[in-house]
Amino acid sequence: MQSYLLILILLIIIYSTDAWIRVRNKGGYIARFYVDYHLPNLPTQIFVSGFQMPIKLFEQTLSSGNYPVGKTRVIGVPRNALTARVRVERFIFYPFFGWYWKEIFRQEVGPQDKVCYDIWGTTVHPFWTSITC
Repeated sequence: MQSYLLILILLIIIYSTDAWIRVRNKGGYIARFYVDYHLPNLPTQIFVSGFQMPIKLFEQTLSSGNYPVGKTRVIGVPRNALTARVRVERFIFYPFFGWYWKEIFRQEVGPQDKVCYDIWGTTVHPFWTSITC
């Protein structure tokens, strides 16, 4: 029993330092969100000032998948991410255009931050806010 408790404490300590983004869907629509982040490539350029910068950045994207009203999804951001951006979308229907995904908001976030959002409203008038986690 003590070994399980020790493992649980270690996992909490390890994962408490990771960044994550949480979006709670309170709106009248199906939602999804993406987290785009950049990972550094190993080769770096060293400048005269001593500043090191990656030569190439590889953009990666994580998806929450589709989720209905009243649900919350969380996506973790890797520790070595240099930048991060969240994109939140809703599934809507417009007459003569059909069903498609439309963006609610897009925001740059700190790659080591824990950020929470609430989304609400209707498919025609969505709203969002950043909240304290």
